Amino acid sequence: MVFNWLAALAVKLDEDKCTSLLHIILLPILRELSTTDEQGLVIRRRDKEVLKYYRKKVSAKAYDKMMIKVQKKLDTKRAQRKIKLSQMVSIFLVSFKLIFESCDTMIFFGFSL
Repeated sequence: MVFNWLAALAVKLDEDKCTSLLHIILLPILRELSTTDEQGLVIRRRDKEVLKYYRKKVSAKAYDKMMIKVQKKLDTKRAQRKIKLSQMVSIFLVSFKLIFESCDTMIFFGFSL
């Protein structure tokens, strides 16, 4: 439903307004297109149609430039989340190891270690 509204914006707004709003509009569309689940197949197909409206409305150069910029932003956010998750896992493993080593004898699932 939101993507239908975004398509309507592409039809109603002039080229200058579409160009100025393009970075805001592309973010959720590209995020949705990057998902791979089977349930989102219809939505992704609709997203591609919406992108066609905007590509026709704004210049190809501005569209391509903004696509690259938004995609880099999404990739950067993903990389930062991945780094943060790996750091959290490392901290957890080190903490678990310290706790585990501090116990002389630990009964773990019925086994004495």
